[in-house]
Amino acid sequence: MNRITAKILLPITSTVLIGGSLAFFSRSAFGDARQEIAPPTRSNTDIAQLSPFPRSTSPSPVPAKPIFEYMDPVGKKEGRAFSTNIPDSAVEVSALYVWGGRLVDGFQFVWKDAAGNRIEGDRVGSRGGSPCIQMELTNGQYIRSITGLYGESIDSIVVERSDGYKAYCGGGGGQKSFSFTPPAGKAIWGVQGRVGKYLDALGMIVSDAPQRP
Repeated sequence: MNRITAKILLPITSTVLIGGSLAFFSRSAFGDARQEIAPPTRSNTDIAQLSPFPRSTSPSPVPAKPIFEYMDPVGKKEGRAFSTNIPDSAVEVSALYVWGGRLVDGFQFVWKDAAGNRIEGDRVGSRGGSPCIQMELTNGQYIRSITGLYGESIDSIVVERSDGYKAYCGGGGGQKSFSFTPPAGKAIWGVQGRVGKYLDALGMIVSDAPQRP
């Protein structure tokens, strides 16, 4: 009886790098060879370019809210308290309007937000008087100081802008002087005080002066 011997031929495989791709060569015991090319891999850059999701971008910086300081009012402690309501979105003062006659009566502040929009505040103080100060603030100008005279009421004020311009409102009375001048780098943003029939007391609300490069 002839014995038949079965031989199992296993391929011999080698790997070679060709043009950035892996090539697998399989060689059988009979000497034939086949080349199998592995598909190229994508780089991280290729994957990012093909991604359907937009790349994340950093959000625009949000201006910090002003921090306010208060300069105590001068005058009588009678009447009701009042204070300028400064909006959170305000970044600088753009105008101040004052009403008066023989006395100082009322104040209205106007601000700008980060986009340059105008924000008008409410008039505070007493309701009498006529417009006597209309001070516009541009190109980084700010209110440097408010000084004046008082007695039974706030008789007169002088508002000084950062460029040295001054505006006056009120009458000729008043026996006591006052001066509200914030420290360097600060500006007047609003007013506070007490009011009855007339403006009985006046103080200031202060925050950072606008910074220009």
